[in-house]
Amino acid sequence: MGSDLIERISSRLRRDAGISLERTYLYSRAAVDPTPITVSSDVELRIAPIRASEAHLLAALGPPDVVEWNLRFSRGDECFGAWVDGQLAHYSWVQLTGEHPISAAGVEVKVQDTEFWIYNCRTSDAHRGKRIYPRTLQHIALEYFRAGKRAGWIYTTFDNVASQHGIERAGFFKLRTLHALRLGRHYRRLGNDVTSDYAP
Repeated sequence: MGSDLIERISSRLRRDAGISLERTYLYSRAAVDPTPITVSSDVELRIAPIRASEAHLLAALGPPDVVEWNLRFSRGDECFGAWVDGQLAHYSWVQLTGEHPISAAGVEVKVQDTEFWIYNCRTSDAHRGKRIYPRTLQHIALEYFRAGKRAGWIYTTFDNVASQHGIERAGFFKLRTLHALRLGRHYRRLGNDVTSDYAP
């Protein structure tokens, strides 16, 4: 199905029935891939893990969700923060075990021992456009590859062009597009199981 046709159908469904066709781009970067050029920026950045005891810091970038944060830390997820002049400017979560939900695609993927999944990345409005996002992604990938992981995964929606650019600058490659039908807050996968053809 052509992308123009998908967009026309999606627009009509959103307008007439509160239904939409969603597209999620899936990206990967392997430890054996060529090392990308380091992302440059005009700001001095400090990137470091945010511990469970420091979860309150995340509230600087949006409404607090303490219950969800605690569930993630309890599962073994890790969170990386990026600071500019002592102010938290960005965070990215990383899942290392369990089932990872790609909600907008209507799928869950088992996290393999040799991989990591980056998700729920957020940059403060005041610091957007400074390439903090791709710098943080590069840092995360390097940390986990040094620790022995073989592949990293990340995804974003079709309409989030800024996120797509940041992911690609960090050295991740787009593998495929995942399609789903959105019915209100529910997403139903369209097409084959995502796990069938992307294993590193």
